[in-house]
Amino acid sequence: CAAVIFRHTDQYFGGKHRDLTHQIVHVSLAVCQRAQQVFLFQTGLKGQ
Repeated sequence: CAAVIFRHTDQYFGGKHRDLTHQIVHVSLAVCQRAQQVFLFQTGLKGQ
């Protein structure tokens, strides 16, 4: 998840703003993990 976001963001900025890219990835990763937890929680409820 994060590697893809980093690669796309890095390409978007043309290899510049690496620190900003890392910040974006850091935030995106937190969102990804949250979304996965919610998704697993919901699918877990459906499974019962």
